[in-house]
Formats: sequence, structure tokens, C-alpha cells
Amino acid sequence: MAKEYPQTEEGLQKLLVHLAAARQAGDDAAVGKALLKLAYLVKWVRSDNHEPPFERSHTLALEALEVYRRIDDPAGQVSALIAAAPFELGPEQTGQLDEAELLAAGLADDLLSARVLAARARHLGLVDRDRAKVVALQALELFRSVGNASGQIGIMFSLAILPGERSEKRAFATEGGRLCRDEGDFERGSKLLYLAGMNSEPSELGDLEPLNLEILKLAQDAGDRFAERDLYKNLAEISEAKADVEAAARYIRWHAELEESDGLTPLERWEHNVAMTKMLIAMGKRSGSQETVKMFEEDLAQLKKQRPKRGS
Repeated sequence: MAKEYPQTEEGLQKLLVHLAAARQAGDDAAVGKALLKLAYLVKWVRSDNHEPPFERSHTLALEALEVYRRIDDPAGQVSALIAAAPFELGPEQTGQLDEAELLAAGLADDLLSARVLAARARHLGLVDRDRAKVVALQALELFRSVGNASGQIGIMFSLAILPGERSEKRAFATEGGRLCRDEGDFERGSKLLYLAGMNSEPSELGDLEPLNLEILKLAQDAGDRFAERDLYKNLAEISEAKADVEAAARYIRWHAELEESDGLTPLERWEHNVAMTKMLIAMGKRSGSQETVKMFEEDLAQLKKQRPKRGS
């Protein structure tokens, strides 16, 4: 479904049409699946109603949970419970993940159990990063045992930002990038290679260029402009590290051109960026990282000065 409904305005609109059709047909299984996909898309494209993106995502996941409970689909319930648990891991969210873990265990489904562990690792990352890494490694072992590449890719994100030596985090991000290349997952591949670059010394960035170029070619062939845009940014940074000013300028120009053609109006794009920045500030406060809070509060103040006029 990720390829059918890409992380773009067009993908969002197409999914909304599909969801409406599933509701009209009374196909609850399709409705649940579409609601979960929409719960993901609204976080990264825009909310489809008046709610802020991450609040809307939570609402949609709870709606999907009701659907899956109605049709007695425990696997669907696990997916919905994972999606419904917001970033802050309080008693309610812990209970949701506990319920998901019990359902997965009852199904004797290692893949579902791995997904619950991965969700726990993400939430623990805000309160106990060392424990989060232990849980993430457990999840990775399960994903590998069942041969699930998508799960491995997701957990690589966590391991690339959790505690560890830069070389270790770089290795996880690069391994995840290779899996993305093999799976044709250009969007997550571009982001993992960005994390690999963040954990690289300037002299090491050139080692990432071939993999970035391979994924770029695949993204271009598939017409995935979203991933293509992010890969241009990665390649611009690599070119800068190599002191290839001409190539860096070319990649930056291509990145900017694609960013302006994402289907959002300037005001919609601004609103999305404000919502995302506020979410990052809240995460920083919960994790006790004053440096992160200060950085994103400065970004938010700058964004507020740049608000486009309504109708633009």
C-alpha cells in the first residue's frame, strides 16, 4: 500500500477516495487497512481535517482499532494499537502496547511480536535510551529470524539514533539503506542514508555516494519524486564534502525544484512545517533535552516570521 499511496498530496487524495469507497462497500477489512495507512500519511503530508497531524493520526488509529475489534481481527488490532500509541509513553500507551503484546503472543506470531518490540523501543527512546537499544536489538533479532526486511529497515532507524559509537550507528544506517535498495524502498532508503551521513566523518561521506546514486536511479525509474528530492540533498552534502562545488549546486537546485512541486500550497506547506516543529519541541521536553528544545524553538520562531498569506 505504501507504493500505491505515496507520501505526497496526490497519494493522500487517492487514499481518501479509496477509504470512501471501502466504507460505501461495507468492506470493514479494507476500511481498517486504509485508516491505518491514512494515520501514517497525515503525519508526513498533512492532516485531512481540522486536527493537527499527529492528533489526527491518533484519532484514525483508534478508529481502525474499533473496526478491527468489530470484525474480530486480532492481527489488525495489534497494528492499530501500535499506531494508536503516541510518542509519550504514559500509562495509557503502555497499556496499549501490553495489549498488543498479549494478542501477538496469543497468535504465536513472531512478526507481530517483533513489531510490538519495535514500538516499545521507539517509545522508550524518549525516556530510557539505553533500555530502548536493548529492546530494539531484540526486535531486530526477531525480524531477521522471520526474514522480514521491512521490519529490519524500520528498526535500523531506531538503532541509527540510539546510543552507540558513531561507527556502529553508521553501520546500522548503511545496512538499512542497502535493504531499502534491494526492497525498492526509496523513501526510507534516502532517510537512512541521511542518518549514515550524519554519523560519518567528512572523509567517509564519499563511501556513501555509490549507494545514494543507486537508490536515486531506482527512485527516478519508479517516478518517486519524494525520495528523489531527499537523495539530491544527501548527494549535495557528499559533493560539498568532496569540495565539488559545481555538483553540490546542481543537486541543491534539483532538490529545491522538487520541493516546490510537492502539490502543497505555500500555506499548507508552512502549516505542516509548524506542526512538525511543535511536535519535535514536545518530544524534546519529554526527553529532557533542553538543547533540542532550544534549537526547535528557534526554528519555530523563524517559521512564524515566514507565514505565507492566506490564499497563497
